[in-house]
Amino acid sequence: MRMLQLLLLAFTLIHWSACVFYFTANIQGDTANTWLMDVQLFILDDAGQVGYSAPNTVRYIYSLYWAVVTMTTLGYGDITPVTVAEKIVAIFIILIGATLFAYFSESYRLPFSSQLTNLFFSMQWQALQASFMPPTLLLAA
Repeated sequence: MRMLQLLLLAFTLIHWSACVFYFTANIQGDTANTWLMDVQLFILDDAGQVGYSAPNTVRYIYSLYWAVVTMTTLGYGDITPVTVAEKIVAIFIILIGATLFAYFSESYRLPFSSQLTNLFFSMQWQALQASFMPPTLLLAA
């Protein structure tokens, strides 16, 4: 159940990050030089008007791809923030990704850590008991 909650949290944060990244580029206008222009999801004609616009699903997939690559710190560099606003959003999303990674690492470590700690102290206790046993009892065992 805990794993399902963590995955749901990760997918939700990735979705929100993708939406915020796309929204940041979209509110700057069709003619602004944003990441949407950089990867040619919007192409201007000679008059400066949008001559081609990719479907919403394609733009969402690109945004989602960027969010996954950024939050997992892979950073291929094929989709990069261009404007200052996009770079500010990217900084916050990178910080969220690093925090999420640390949270996941700690969540997975805790169950195993307590088991390993119990095993370690059990082994230490047995070694301590063996060191205080009289030699005659050690031979009998």
